[in-house]
Amino acid sequence: MNKSSLPLRDPRAADAISHALGQALIRWLDIEAGLFAAAYVLMGTSFTAAATTFFHVRAAESKVELVAKLIGALVSQKTTQVEWKLISQALSKAAISRDLIAHAVILWLDPIESAQFSIFPVALSPNLLGHDAESGSANPYFVETLWQTSRDYLSMAKRLVLFSSEHLPNYAQRVALLPPPFQQILEAVHDEQ
Repeated sequence: MNKSSLPLRDPRAADAISHALGQALIRWLDIEAGLFAAAYVLMGTSFTAAATTFFHVRAAESKVELVAKLIGALVSQKTTQVEWKLISQALSKAAISRDLIAHAVILWLDPIESAQFSIFPVALSPNLLGHDAESGSANPYFVETLWQTSRDYLSMAKRLVLFSSEHLPNYAQRVALLPPPFQQILEAVHDEQ
């Protein structure tokens, strides 16, 4: 391969995508905190037992499924089940996008060709096929896409924490038993604008 045909690695683009990717993954951690809090409350066990069980599950989508099964088994109100189903579907889609960005590869793009998609000539690709719509490739994550994903994750985390606080029995009492740093994460998610 001719080195001169490769797009240059723009340091500003590298910083921008690193920052956006980091922010999206941190916001995913807010979702995981909300999922863990829901699982902990519903399991009714000690923090250690709940954390051992929940964090033994590695796949993001499996964590969503675990909480969904707990809610299905332990929360009986029909309206709560309907509301949870909508949240669960959104979380499952988010889990898929989280896995795509966490395991993607970086693509350095031609600045002129990529200008229609992003101000930075870089993207994350889940399959190395780039952004060619005709190839049937998955959509790449540009810097702007990652920032939107971050905002979406925060919105979902807030929705999850609010749902849990309103519908899960003994939520406030159980969350008060969590270690203070964990309580702070949940409070920050709840209060974030």
